[in-house]
Amino acid sequence: VLERTVEGEAVALTKAKTLYKSCTNESESDLHAANVVLNFFVGPDDRDSNVHIIHFDQQSSLGLLSKDYYACTGPYVEACRAYEQFMIDLVKLIRTDRGLTVNESNIREEVARAIELEKDIANATDSLEDRSNPVLLYNKMLLSELSTNFTLEVESQAFNWSYFTAKIMGTVNISVPDSENVVNYAPNYFRRLKPVLAKYTKRELQNYMMWRFAMNMVMDLSTAYRDTKKAFRKALSGTTSEYPVWRQCALYVNNNMDSAVGRLYVEEAFSPESKH
Repeated sequence: VLERTVEGEAVALTKAKTLYKSCTNESESDLHAANVVLNFFVGPDDRDSNVHIIHFDQQSSLGLLSKDYYACTGPYVEACRAYEQFMIDLVKLIRTDRGLTVNESNIREEVARAIELEKDIANATDSLEDRSNPVLLYNKMLLSELSTNFTLEVESQAFNWSYFTAKIMGTVNISVPDSENVVNYAPNYFRRLKPVLAKYTKRELQNYMMWRFAMNMVMDLSTAYRDTKKAFRKALSGTTSEYPVWRQCALYVNNNMDSAVGRLYVEEAFSPESKH
């Protein structure tokens, strides 16, 4: 469905197919690094689907499958150990390839801090139950109100919501004033995130962000890099096999443009008569 072009179809459907094609083009794709610490996106306003609005949400994914895994006890021990070793092996390989010194003791210390940070972020996230009520999830406010009421700091330096938004939207030549309406999907998450970030240095936060980027890039790299993930993947899924690129990309498009993909599915799976 995502690979077939249909003349005259809705713009949203064309965009979903374009996103899929860009993902499956392995010479151009970076597999779209995960949003780390916070999730920023532009989408239809839940209260007015004719209007698009900026959304802020909690971190959209974790290195492990769920926050339960970060207990690293009982059934989660193997996954935690494999995750830590995956990080260590990848860091060592990157440093070796770049001709940098490999101090395994230092690497283990920094990896441990990155995992601790991710565990704290995981524990700060809202549960599925908390996010099941769309009324509570929808918190519309001015960008200036987001800046005032949801301050975040790292090493006493405040995170500038307005600057962050302006830099992202500036890439498509859109100016966003502080009077712009935005939707905050995760107010409690951002409140819980504040004391979490206060525990870590900028270097530790940068290490974690780079780790998440590198983790998502591994499968696009050479065999040596892909092999660092095998034991971790087996600990999570019981297999060392990776999903084919088309399936990874289909999942990515569905996660980011679910309404358009759902419409494509309905058009493909149901006859016109059954839709009435």
